[in-house]
Amino acid sequence: MVTTRRQIVSAGVAARVTNAGTNAGSTVTIHNTGNQAASAGAAAHANLQSNGNSRAASWHWTVDNKEAVQSFEHTARCWHAGNGTGNNTSIAIEVAMNMTGAGWAAAAENATQLAAMILKQRGLGSGALRQHANWMAKNCPEWIRAGKDGYSWDWFVRRTAAHLGGAAVLPPAGGGTVTLHAMGWRTLYQGLTGDDVRALQNWLIKAGYSVGAGGADGSFGPATENAVIAYQRAAGLAADGYVGADTQTAMRAGLGVVTPGEPVASGVGQLTADGWWGPGTTGRAQEVTGTPVDRTVSSQWQGVRSANPGLVGGWEWVQNPKGSALIRAIQVQLNTKRDARLTEDGIWGRNTALALQAALGTAADGVVPGPSPMVRALQTNLNNGRLF
Repeated sequence: MVTTRRQIVSAGVAARVTNAGTNAGSTVTIHNTGNQAASAGAAAHANLQSNGNSRAASWHWTVDNKEAVQSFEHTARCWHAGNGTGNNTSIAIEVAMNMTGAGWAAAAENATQLAAMILKQRGLGSGALRQHANWMAKNCPEWIRAGKDGYSWDWFVRRTAAHLGGAAVLPPAGGGTVTLHAMGWRTLYQGLTGDDVRALQNWLIKAGYSVGAGGADGSFGPATENAVIAYQRAAGLAADGYVGADTQTAMRAGLGVVTPGEPVASGVGQLTADGWWGPGTTGRAQEVTGTPVDRTVSSQWQGVRSANPGLVGGWEWVQNPKGSALIRAIQVQLNTKRDARLTEDGIWGRNTALALQAALGTAADGVVPGPSPMVRALQTNLNNGRLF
């Protein structure tokens, strides 16, 4: 569990940056600090609040890759949401952005543990989580909304729910139109059909993104995917073409809306070859291999996790793994096309890594650093419809 400590601000400081009255604490709002300076961790932000923030802002907790520091009691009505209801009823967690790679992975995980602790204390479930963007039209929490290194809002909610020991309940919409509410919270992607796809297309059209000559036909085809990716780019999200909770929340907040009729940018729909294997890479690999698309590498042995920091969000690490259909499909192709002689158990390990590195023509050492040349080569190939 994340290490926590209290550094509660003085009454004088609190009086200058909080509303009078008692916070109902009916939701927990997630923010990103917006400060990427190396020194801007949880301790620095706690000290900023203790010393009297020069900005008219305040929040209850700051969390980084090492600890979570509480600056205000949960009863305080902090100024964090840009919205009276959010300030008066929600407990705020700021997630630090002063690290990348393994540091950001640890900070994101610590934030889910902290969120779960607060929700449990208040008898709430994951459905009580909110983004800053739920309260106002601001792209916050920026990195989580962008799915940085695979740690998306969908991942955040599900991971918090796992800490709580229950099924994930995706939070309700924070405003928006009736059309958007009809979209629900199912993750939408190319190949799906239905009324929720039609609702998505109607929203995209009204927001100024073309979904093709067929219009809102309820079929998620290439033109709809292009529109989604163009929207995600405009909203500062991970541009992967998947409409999950993070993208839907941005839509409900009105982010990334363009002038109606503005043409959709060309060249969309590609993975960014950044060397980090997260949900976007997994989803594209599942499409290429013909395995079920859920953007998750399920049931992998937790013993190899620390040696493979380039395997980020969407990897399920467990003590007794059962394996993943995607990893099994990769092993089958490596055996068939490269005579790798792997055990086709669907479990990622050194031998599978070595074989894939060799097949991709990258240095073969059996581990996946972050970023990884092997993953970068794999992402490039996936954009061309193949593994290797």
